[in-house]
Parts: sequence; C-alpha cells; structure tokens
Amino acid sequence: MVSSIAKISRPHLPKVYLRERLFAHLDSVAEKPLVWLTAPGGSGKTTLVTSWLDSRKRPSLWFQADEGDTDLAAFFYYLGEAAKPFAPRQKKILPLLTPEYLQGVAVFARRYFEKLFSLLPPASVVVFDNYQDVPDGSGFHEMMAHALESIPAGSQVIIISRCEPHPQLSRFVANNRLHLITWEDVRFTLPESREFLCGHGGEPISDNALELFHTKSEGWAAGLVLLTARSRFANDAAAPELILTPREVFDYFAHEIFIKTDQSVQEVLLQTAFLRKVDPGLAEALTGIGGVNQMLETLRRNNFFTQKYDQDYQYHPLFHEFLQTLAKERFSQAKITAIRHKAALLLAEAGQVEEAAELYLDAGDWEAVSALIVAKAPDLVAQGRRKTLAGWMEKLPEGYAEATPWLLYWKGISRMHLDPYHARNCLVKAFEQFKQQDDQAGMLNAWAVISDSLMYGWGEQREPWIRAFDEILAAHPVFPSRELEVRCTVSMFNMLMLWTTLREDLPVWEAKATAIAAQCQHPLLYMQVNHALMIYHLWLGSFNKAGTILRALRRPDSAPDDEPLAHLLWYDCHAMYAWVLADHEVCFEAVRNGLALSARTGVHVMDPYLNKYGISAAVSLGFPGFARELIDTYATRPRLNTMSRSFYYYLSSLTAWGEGDARRAIEDARQTLDLLKDLDSRVGAYCTCVLLAVACYDQGDHEEAAYHLNKSLERCIEGSYLQFITLFFMGRAALDAGDEQEAARLLRISLAVGVRQGFMNFAYWHNPTMARLCAFALEQGIETDYVRKLILLHRMQPSGRALDCPDWPWPVKIYTLGRFELLVNGVLVGKPDSAVASKPLLLLKAVIAQGGVDVPQEMMADLLWPEADGDQARRSFDTTLHRLRKMLGHEQALTIRNGRLNLDPTLVWLDVRAFDSCFNQLSPVVEESIKPEQVSLYERALALYKGSFLPVDRTEGWSLDCRERLRGRFVRLVVALGCFWEQHKKYERALECYRLSLEADASSEELCRHLMSCLMLLDRHAEALVVFEQCRRNLLAVLGVEPSPATLALVTAIRAVCR
Repeated sequence: MVSSIAKISRPHLPKVYLRERLFAHLDSVAEKPLVWLTAPGGSGKTTLVTSWLDSRKRPSLWFQADEGDTDLAAFFYYLGEAAKPFAPRQKKILPLLTPEYLQGVAVFARRYFEKLFSLLPPASVVVFDNYQDVPDGSGFHEMMAHALESIPAGSQVIIISRCEPHPQLSRFVANNRLHLITWEDVRFTLPESREFLCGHGGEPISDNALELFHTKSEGWAAGLVLLTARSRFANDAAAPELILTPREVFDYFAHEIFIKTDQSVQEVLLQTAFLRKVDPGLAEALTGIGGVNQMLETLRRNNFFTQKYDQDYQYHPLFHEFLQTLAKERFSQAKITAIRHKAALLLAEAGQVEEAAELYLDAGDWEAVSALIVAKAPDLVAQGRRKTLAGWMEKLPEGYAEATPWLLYWKGISRMHLDPYHARNCLVKAFEQFKQQDDQAGMLNAWAVISDSLMYGWGEQREPWIRAFDEILAAHPVFPSRELEVRCTVSMFNMLMLWTTLREDLPVWEAKATAIAAQCQHPLLYMQVNHALMIYHLWLGSFNKAGTILRALRRPDSAPDDEPLAHLLWYDCHAMYAWVLADHEVCFEAVRNGLALSARTGVHVMDPYLNKYGISAAVSLGFPGFARELIDTYATRPRLNTMSRSFYYYLSSLTAWGEGDARRAIEDARQTLDLLKDLDSRVGAYCTCVLLAVACYDQGDHEEAAYHLNKSLERCIEGSYLQFITLFFMGRAALDAGDEQEAARLLRISLAVGVRQGFMNFAYWHNPTMARLCAFALEQGIETDYVRKLILLHRMQPSGRALDCPDWPWPVKIYTLGRFELLVNGVLVGKPDSAVASKPLLLLKAVIAQGGVDVPQEMMADLLWPEADGDQARRSFDTTLHRLRKMLGHEQALTIRNGRLNLDPTLVWLDVRAFDSCFNQLSPVVEESIKPEQVSLYERALALYKGSFLPVDRTEGWSLDCRERLRGRFVRLVVALGCFWEQHKKYERALECYRLSLEADASSEELCRHLMSCLMLLDRHAEALVVFEQCRRNLLAVLGVEPSPATLALVTAIRAVCR
C-alpha cells in the first residue's frame, strides 16, 4: 500500500529527457476524456505524464492506486484528501462513502466525480498511476467505469497501468471516448535513445554501441537509465549476451551498480526496502545512519528509480522489488522482523497508521497491531473505511480476536455491511465478554450496535436485548459519557416504540428522546431523533404533537447532495405527516423529491418508507398505475435483510390490492407476516394483519378476514391508529352483512377515535368503499362534521347509497319538494324572486322537472322561449346556460352532450332524485311486502318529501307531470308504511306517520281517510271528525271540490258509532 502522502502527491522530477514526440501525441488527444497509457514497468510512463503536465502547465490531481483501494471507502477518502488543496476554505468538500451509500455505489461514484471536477480548474487532468495494482473482482473497476462517465468536456483522466484497459471500460472504447497509448508508442526510438544516453551523463556513444543497446533494451527506459548509471562504474557498457528479458536486464544492472555504492548507502536502501515510502528523518531513526536525505536526493537527481513526493521519497516498483529481494538474501528473518517492528513503531508514532499496521502484520506482532486497531478503528469507521479494518482483522491468526472483547467489537463493526450475521455474532460475543469484565462502556457500545442492527432487520428477537439494557442500567445508572447516553437512549426508544409490547416506561424514554432532539446540534442525529418521535406520536394518535414537531423541524443547512440521509429523513417526515392527514399533493411532492434525491446520490436506506407513503397515497386516490411504477422501481433495489424483504412484500401486497388483485395481495401479505415473525415487529405485523383481512374480505373469504381483524383488535391500544382502522373495517363487514345496528356501533367507536386523534387516512383507503361507509355514518348522524371532512379530503365520489345522502358535502344541493333552494358549497344562492336570476333558475327547474337526465335542449328552448324563432331561442338558451353554470359554480355540474342536458349525479344532489331512488328500492310499494329492515328506508323517503314539487311554479305546465308523479309516490309510501304499523298493532306509529305526511300534503284526501280510519280503530271518533272537517276545507280551498263518496261514507260510519 502506498503511503498516504505519496498516494496523493505528484512526483517531483529532476532534470529529465523531454519526449516531445509523445508530448505531441498527448496534445493531439486532448479532447478525449480518457487516456489509457499501458506499457511494462520501467518504461517511463510516470515520468512521461509528469513531464508533459509540467511542460504544458496543466492543472492536475495525482493519485497512486494500490491494493488498498479495493476498500472503496478508502479510495474516496484519499481522493477527497487529494482534492482539498483546490478548495482550502471548505471544511468538507467531498462526501465519505459511509454505509448509507453502499446500495448505490455507482450513483455515488458518478456524483462524487462530478463534484470533484467542479472543484478543479478548467482543463484539469486527473491521473491514476499504478492502476494495475488494484486487483480484479473487488468492485473497484466496475465503480470506476461509472465514475469516469462524469468527466466534463475539456477535462481529462489519464490512467497509467501495465495492463490493457479492463472489460468494464468497453463502452468507452466502443464510443470512441478512450484513447489507448501502448508500449509501441512509449518505447524509445533509436534517435531518442541516443539523445537520452548522451544528454544524461553518459559518454559519447558509437553508432554500433547505440544500435546494440537499443536493440537489447528494445527502447525500454529502465534499461537506458541503468546503462547510463553503469557507465560510471565500468568501461564496458555491454550487457551479457544471455540476458534477454527487461526484468533480467534490470536485475543484472541494478546488482552490478548496487554493489559498487557505499556501504552506508546499501544499508539504508536495504532497511528502507520494507517501507512504502521513505521519510528521511524516519529512515535515519530506523537505520542509525545520518545523511539519508542527501543519499536519496542523489539517487533522484541521477534518475535512479527514486521519486520524490512532497518531502518523502519512493522507490520505483522494480527497484523496490529488487531491494526487498536482496534484503531477504542478506538479512536473517529475525533481523527483518526487527526492522519491520521498529519501522512500524516509528510510523505509528508519526501517524502513518495504515503502513504501520501492515508492517506489524508482516512482522507477526499481533499484540502491537491489536493495540493499533483498537486505538485507530473509530477514525477508520468514521471515514467509512470498514473494509480496511476488516482486512487487518482477517490477517490476525485464527481465533486471536476471540479472546479480546474490543477486537471482537471492531471485527463486528468492520463486517456489519459485508456479512451482517457474522458481524452480529462477533458483537454478541464481545457483549458477553464485556459483561464478564463488567466493562460498562464496552457493554453499552456493543448493545447500541446490536440494537441498531435489529432495528434494520437482521433477524433475532428484540425482547432479550431490551432486558439486557435494563440490567446494564440497573447495575450502572450513570452513563460513562454523554455521547453514549444519547446513542443508547435513541436506540432504546426505537426498540420500545416499534418492536415490542408497549411498556409503561415508554413515555419516559420519549421524554428523554425529546430532550435530546431539543439540544442536538448534529444534523443527522437531530433528524433521526425527530423522525422517530414523529412515528411514535402518529402511531399513538398524538397528531398535534407530531404536527408541532414537524412545524419546528429545521431543514438541514447542508445541500441535499452533500448530506443526503438527513435530507431524506426530512422528506420522509413531511411525506409521513401529509399522508396521515390525506394531504396527497404534499405527500407526493415529498415522496418524489426524496426518491429523486436517493436516485441521484445512491442513498436508498429511506426508499422503503418513502415508497410506503407514495404507494399508500396512490392506492387511496385510486392511482394504481403510479403505485405500480413505484413498486417496480423499488423491486430493482437490493433487499439484503429480513426487514427490507418484508417491506417489499408488504408494499407489493398493498399495490396488488390497489390493482384489484386480491389473490396476489393475500400471497404477499402472508409472505410479509412470515418474515416479520423473525423480527418481532409489532407495528408491521399488526398493519399487515389488517391488509390481509381486507384482501381476504375482497376475495370473499369473510371468515378469515374476521379472524385477522379480531386478532388485530386484541392487540390494539385504546385510541390508537390501529384501533381506528380495525374497527372501521369491522363496521364495513357488519354493514355488508345487513347488521346496520352493529355497523353503527363499530363506526361510532372508530370515528370517535378518529375525531379525538385527528386521523384522516390509512393505507387501505378505497374511496368507493369508504364513500359507502361515510354515507352510512352521515345517515346515522355519526360524527357528521368529521365524516364530511374525510369526504372532502379524499375527494370521494358519491355512489350507491351515497347518491341519496343529503348530508354528503355536495358541491351543489337543490331542494324542490315543498320549496326551492339552491346551495353551492353550502351557501344559499339564486333567490327565486330575483329578476336577474329568474331565467337561469327557470331553466334549472325545468331540467329537474324533466328528470335531469338526457333532457333535450330544443325542449328547454321551446318551453322557456316559446315566442322566439329558432336562432333567437338558441342564443337565449346559450346565454342562460352560461349564466346558470356560473351560478352553480362547477362547469361539470350541468353538461350538454349531443344536444342533451344532464345534471351530474356525483356533483349535484336533488331531493327529488333521492326520493325517487328510495321509492325504486322499495318497489313494489304495498303494505304486505314491507320487511322490518325496510322501515328505515321508508322513513328516509318520507322525510325527503317536504311538500309538493316546486310549489311556487305550480301554474307552469312543465312542472305538472313531475309534481303529480311525486305526490302519487309519496301517498303510496305513506299508506304502505301506515298500514304496516296498523297490521303490527302499532297504531300510534301509524298515526304519527299519517299526521306528519299531512303536514307535507294537507290536501291528500286518501291520507286523511287513512288517518280517520286509524283514529276510528282507537275509538278516537271526535279526532277523526276533526280531521274530516280540516280535509274538507283544504279540498275546497285548494281544489274547489267536495270530499269523495268514499270519504263521506267513512264519516257516516264514524258518526253512526258516535251515536
């Protein structure tokens, strides 16, 4: 692994031979975003690119790749360090690859490189040197293929490697966006070899000698450098005839030159061969030899495979390998171990942790490397470099970490996102060892990580770990640090809130979490705590408290792309609250913004929750297509654990139910419950039970639906969201079964909870079903204001019995029985005596009189403008229709299609329409056909009839037929219901029926006779005769006729009895 300084520093070159031929080549491909330079080691690739950058004064960022970059978090960390000089005033310029990004590394890489290039000056070059050192199969090359897509126009990436381009870059080759410079391009030509050898300290060389060495080296830069160096030690520069390969040439010449150097130089070179980079001061402390800086600078100036990065030196890989091989030949294993141990100690003291760890591991000093791991692991984890930490752990002897709880702890932390089950086992073992040692800080640290892993669904029951925390607090009531107190409090609150049977002390933990939220300065923790508090209050029904939290919630100060998880939590809080309040537009906006941010940044940890609210809202509004779009996108996300899989199946079930696919909904709901058994998820299981019940009910399996609803009800908390939902659906089942009394009882309890807690929505809202239940609640007088608010919020369209419900919040309501009233959005408009409004109102009345459906336009024009010619009548009609629509306030309330007028039954409520609907449901209307359960419908119909149809317009010919038809139906209903009560010997009910009906139609002789007959049966003859006299006066006053022979005969019979 390259040292941290050398890794991100550009080499400082001595005087070198400037390869103008290749400079021109690089100039000619400046428009290519990606240049791949490949040639064998020692070909001068690094020197070529560095000298070209210097000569062209191109701004650049230099990065040495190595095997450590298989830890992608380490790669991005060091790349961010390399970028800091370009934005010195910014504290955090590029994000770390922390765990929340791991599900979207490709997106993260693209966004990272976009931000990186935005920090660099125009026309910058980013160089990745020694690219061949990153092994295949680590995900690095796939990541780079995505990252390199973000190279902006004018900028360039140059990759220096001994290998050909990786297959992952094939699309760059196919799209002609990658230019390849190969060994054939890089190798020295004969003239270049002459200039190089003559210009860098070599003696003039003959043509024959030049031809010989150029042929032997095949233009290899390292061979030419060695020839130049060797010429200082020997007169004969010729290489042995048997040396054939460049590597063999290098080893031969390097050895020949090395043995002729001073002994002190040899000792320094051999001991520092085990270092990745050489700090002169550290090298002097390691070897005990002074003047190291001068030695190394001499090698660099003479171009002898030594490069300078900032203040440190680094040997060329070929020279480094040569020195290591020679050191292993000359030094004993004990001395090598001692050198490595001493070097590691010096590096650790200098803060070079990674190189120190590698040397300790190479030396087998397990105790020292363990101490280093425990000391430095927190920093590595904070930087997201868990894979680096895991790599060190893997090199420890098998079982070594098992005896040290802190090693086990960090082993678990390092593996949490690679192998979560193994990681949790390590943490559990660490917890038990901490417990045996009574190490409070260790126990709390391990417990907090374990509890978080359980929260995110890695299996195992949670109850034992809650008890374990109780035991820690009982033994150690005071936390060792504020940081641990905050961390454990939030974890405990989450565990108690969502995953177990509610405990009496939950409000205590809620209060602690609230206090933390009020004092918290860390943006992410602040959002996490408030997010948990909102879930808590919403599920318990404390909507006011949840609303207070949301209104006070501060949006993160950082840009969304810089700290996406905090912003995603902010979006989720708004989506959650808006969905519960049925504010669907706000919910959709928050969901779309949140999912767009997750797609843009690759942070998908909040996708399940955002999709939950988006899909629920789409299903509630009857938009299954949008719900399907969301779930199909979510299906492409990796589902790594039990929790994420259960979330997917739950949302898939909900989507299928919204599409009307009850069978698929049932299958996925059962799959969800199976997964949740392993999680001990109280809230998730209860919600899924209700969804399963609803799907079973829709498929016709009412028995299983009742089982799941009852199971849910048994676990409900009084006044909770779950109680509200469960009782609502139980009320639906009772209403469908015809048990209106039980339905009313259940809905009364459910809606009372809804009113008290402010509930406005739930995941299984289905507008047609809810419209029927809401209409029933309005008919029963159950929480009418609240129910009307639900209807308006959900934009329910009335259907079925709702079409007849006068208490529905109709946009337009028209009363024509006994009076004329027009109400638009609950406000009385259109006074009958207004001259301005008379014609529009007459048109409205006439349309109603003709049934309000498919009324011919020509008929209306003839009725209202009988004297006008055709064109004039049409113009008058159009003007009047426009004025009437303006009065109604809704363009679609009165439509005209194919010359026919229609009053939309979903926007306009008519008392005559509701009355006719009741009558049609009761047909045939005869006393013998009445069933007890129909009585309420009879009474509702009679209540609608407040008097004759449009009494003010009784002289208008167009109103007569409708008036008489309605009056005849009314009389038939009254007579049938009155006779029903008489047959059941409930005469007082019959009398009440007849009397109330006469108030609506005082001139109905038939009703008078029935009232008189009923009074006669009760021996109330005097009252019967009073009714007759009133009937006689009404007939003479209204119709100008005497009572019929049938009425007179009845009076005669009554008078005979009185005698």
